Amino acid sequence: MPTRFRSLTGQFMLITCIVLILLFGALYLRQYQAVSRPIEDKFLEEGKALAVTLAKTLTSITENDLKNGVTLNGEFLPGAQLRTRLFDDKLTVIPESEQTAELRRKDPEYAGQKQKLFDGTEIPLWQYELKYTSSYEAYTDERWQGVIDSTLVNSMVVFALPTAYSDNPQEAGYIATHNSTYSPQGDASKDKWGSSGLLSQKYRANRVFNDATGYKAAATKDTKNPLVQVYPRVIDGRTVTMWDISYPLVFGGEHWGAVRVAMNMEKAEAMIAEQRREALLQYVFMFAAVQVLLFFLTRILVGRRIRELSEKTRSVFADGTVDLTRSVAMGGQDEISRLSQDLEGLFAGLRETAASIHMLSDRVAAASQEVTGRAEETRLTLQRVNEAVQDVSGGASQQAQGAKEGAVAMEEMAAGIQKVAEASGGVAASSQGMVDQVNKGREAAAGVTAQMDGLRASTEHTAAAVRRLAELSGEIRQYAGVITSLAGQTNILSLNASIEASRSSGQGKGFAVISGEIRKLAEQSGSSSARITEMIGEIQTVTQEAAASMLGNTKEVQRSVAMVRDVEEALGQMLRMARTVDEHAQDVSAVAQQMSAGTEEVSASMVEIAGIAEGSAGRLGSAAQAFGEQLRLMDEITRASSKMDELAGELQGSIRKFKF
Repeated sequence: MPTRFRSLTGQFMLITCIVLILLFGALYLRQYQAVSRPIEDKFLEEGKALAVTLAKTLTSITENDLKNGVTLNGEFLPGAQLRTRLFDDKLTVIPESEQTAELRRKDPEYAGQKQKLFDGTEIPLWQYELKYTSSYEAYTDERWQGVIDSTLVNSMVVFALPTAYSDNPQEAGYIATHNSTYSPQGDASKDKWGSSGLLSQKYRANRVFNDATGYKAAATKDTKNPLVQVYPRVIDGRTVTMWDISYPLVFGGEHWGAVRVAMNMEKAEAMIAEQRREALLQYVFMFAAVQVLLFFLTRILVGRRIRELSEKTRSVFADGTVDLTRSVAMGGQDEISRLSQDLEGLFAGLRETAASIHMLSDRVAAASQEVTGRAEETRLTLQRVNEAVQDVSGGASQQAQGAKEGAVAMEEMAAGIQKVAEASGGVAASSQGMVDQVNKGREAAAGVTAQMDGLRASTEHTAAAVRRLAELSGEIRQYAGVITSLAGQTNILSLNASIEASRSSGQGKGFAVISGEIRKLAEQSGSSSARITEMIGEIQTVTQEAAASMLGNTKEVQRSVAMVRDVEEALGQMLRMARTVDEHAQDVSAVAQQMSAGTEEVSASMVEIAGIAEGSAGRLGSAAQAFGEQLRLMDEITRASSKMDELAGELQGSIRKFKF
C-alpha cells in the first residue's frame, strides 16, 4: 500500500472515494438508463404526430378532390373517376425496367443478392427493384408530392410518403410517389450501371416495398394508435436505427393504405449521448467537490487531533527509553480523546507492571546470587567429601588385604597346632617352641584387633560424612524449591506483562519482547531448578543407600573385633597352658585338639572378615563414584546459577529503560 494510504486519514479518504464512486456510479447508471426513455418518447411522439398530421392532411386534400373533382394536366377529373383510379390496385411492370434488371443481372455480385418478403420467402433483388405504373400515380405526384416533401424540414425525418395496400400481397406496399430527394432526375440519379431517372436504382418511387416492414405499414388500419416499427437501415454506408411510423389513409370510409414516416434515431441518440455526458460531468463535479470537502475536513478535524496524539505518544518512546511518566491524555469528548484516555490508563497499568517487574528482578538477582554462593559452597563440600570417601575406600582396600593375610596366617597356625597335636609325644621337648609360637599368635591377634579397630573408626567416620552429605542435599533441595517458586512467579508476571503489552498495540511491542525474554528466563530457571531437585533426589537416594551400607559394615566390624578379641583371649589361655604343659602333660593331647578346632574357627572368621572388608571397599568405591557424579552435577548447578545471574542482570538492564 502506498505511504499516503497508510495513515488513518488516507485510508478514510480511500474508502470514502471508493464508496462515492460506487454511489455516484450507481446513480449515473440509473440516470444513464433513464435518460434515453424521455428523449425516445419525445421523438416518437413527434413522429406519431407527424404521421397522423400528414395522413389527415392527405385525407383532407383527397376527400375534397373526391367531392369536387380535380384538374390533372389541364384535364378535369370528376370525383367519381378519381375514386375509381385511386382504388384501382392493378400494377403494370415498366418494360424498360425489366431490360435494366437484365443488365444488372450480369453483375455477379448483384445477381446473387436476395430480398426477404413479409411472408419469409426470398426473391432476387433485381425482381424486388422492378418499377411499375399505376392508374393513380399522376394524381399523387400532382397533389401529394409537395405535401410529403414539406415534412422533410425535420432533420430526423428520413422520408414521409404514402403507401398503397392491395389484397394481392405481391402488390401491397406500392409507392407511387416518393419524396423528391429519393426521386432524382438527370445526372444526379445515375447509378453504377449507368441507368438514370425512373430506371435508376436511386429512384425509389414506382416500387413495391412488400418486405415485413412495408407490408405491415400498408396494411395497418388502427386509427387510434399509429403503428411503430423499428428496423436497421444502411445510409451512406452506415447502419442506423430507423423508426417506421404508419397511420392509415381512409378515403370515403374505405381503406386505401397508409402514410409511412421514417425517422432516423441518430439525432435522438446524439441527444441521449449529450445528456448522458452532461450527467457524467455533473456526477464527476459532485464527486470531486465532496472529495475536496472531505479532504479538508479530515485534515482539519481528524488529522490535527491524530497528529497531536501521535506526537504525545512518540514523546513516551523518545531517547531509546519508555517514559511512562509522560501523559498522553487529550481534552475533549471525541473518539480520539477517548482513545488518548484509554492509552493513559494503559500507561498507568504499565507503570505498575514495570514497577513490579523491577522489584521482582531485584529479588531474582539477589536470590540468584545467593543460590550461586550456596551451590559453590555445596560443590566444595562435596569435593571434600569425595576426597574423604576415596581415602576411606583406599584404607578399606588395605584393610581387606590385611584381613586376607591374617586369614593365611591363621591357616598356617592351625596347621602348626595340628602338627603339635599329632606330635603330642614330643610336647615336652617342644614346649619352649610352642610358647614362642603362641606368643607370635597372640601378637598377630593383637595386630588384627588393632586393624579392626581402625576399620571400625573409618567406617563410623564415613557414615558420619554420608549423613552430613544427606543433610546438605536436603538444604540444596530447599533452595531449589525457592528457585522454582521464584521462576513460577516470574513466569506469571511476564505473562501479565505480555497481556498488557498486547493491549497497547504498536507502542507495547518493545515491552512485549522484554516480557517474552523474562518468561523464557523463568522457564529456564524453572527447568534448571527441577533438574537440580531431581539430581539432589538421586544424590539423597545414593547417600541413604551408602549410609545403610556403612551401618551394616559398622555392625559387622564390631562383631569381627569381638571375635578377634576372643581369639586373643584364647591365645592367652594357650600361653598359660603352654607354661604349665609340664604339669599337665597328660592333657596336652586334648588341649591340642581344642586349639586346632579354635584355630579353624578363627581362620574361618578371618576369611569372613576379609570378605566383609573387601565388600566395604567395593561399596566405598561406588560411593566415591556417586560423590564424583554429585560433584559434576553441582558444577552444572553452579554454571546454571551463573547463567541465571547473567539473565537477571539483563532483566534489570531492560527494566531500567522504563521510567515510572
